[in-house]
Amino acid sequence: MIIAVSIAWPSPTERHTVKQPKLIQARLVGLKSTTKQQQKAATPQKNKVNQQAKQKAEEAKRKAAEEAKKKAAEAAKRKAAEAAKQKAAEAAKRKAQEKVQQEAARKKAEEVKRKAAAEAKRKAAEEAKQKAAAEAKRKAAEAAKRAQQEKQRKQREAKARQERERKAKEEALRRQQESELEKMLAAEEAEERARQDAAASQKQVASMSALIEQLVTQNWRKPSFLTKGLKVRLQIQLVPTGEVVNVSVIQSSGNALFDRSAVQAVERVGRIPELRQLKPRVFESNFRRFAMNFSNPED
Repeated sequence: MIIAVSIAWPSPTERHTVKQPKLIQARLVGLKSTTKQQQKAATPQKNKVNQQAKQKAEEAKRKAAEEAKKKAAEAAKRKAAEAAKQKAAEAAKRKAQEKVQQEAARKKAEEVKRKAAAEAKRKAAEEAKQKAAAEAKRKAAEAAKRAQQEKQRKQREAKARQERERKAKEEALRRQQESELEKMLAAEEAEERARQDAAASQKQVASMSALIEQLVTQNWRKPSFLTKGLKVRLQIQLVPTGEVVNVSVIQSSGNALFDRSAVQAVERVGRIPELRQLKPRVFESNFRRFAMNFSNPED
């Protein structure tokens, strides 16, 4: 019975009340007045009662053991269920923790990915900015170089232009000086020759002037119905070979028809071969350019 009670004793976590088996209590009655025969007759009955009590006690003990065993099984079942429940709770807790850890790891990975993307974007923007700055710097350098080259080109052109202008001025001055010198020499020579050849040249000039006047007069076709007192002065330009190269009116008569007739008279002469006989100085001094007057012969 002690062993059964020990087996069926509940765990500290669970306390259950075990029903005590009902025992038959017997009270011993004095048998002083009973005879030995009665004692002998009562012995089987007593044995039977004891036997029944013993059977009841054993039955109660058996039932108590079964009850204890049943309760122990139930307690073990409950304990196993609680252990399974606890294990499941722990598993769920671990799973929840793992899920939290996974979520944290996922968020951390996303954060790392986001930061990496942001860093890559920042680096790309920085590189683009640096590239744009370098490109702008390169273009500015090229523009500055082109501007400097253009400035140098303009300076060279200005210097070359100034040099050309200086040389042109020097050349013009030189030519002017040479011309003036030539004129001075020519004037001096002409003056000297004029003094030396005054007589001869004067005769030739007079002769040639008369010849020219005669040739022009012969070729002058005078207009009809002219007003009296008309007079025109022409300038005639010749060359040493005697050709007339230009005739112009330097003083008009006021009558265009009369002026035109005088010009045409000189043009018709065309060439005076005798002028080739003159010395160059005489020709240059008297017949390169000279004036001739035409007047109305009826005046």
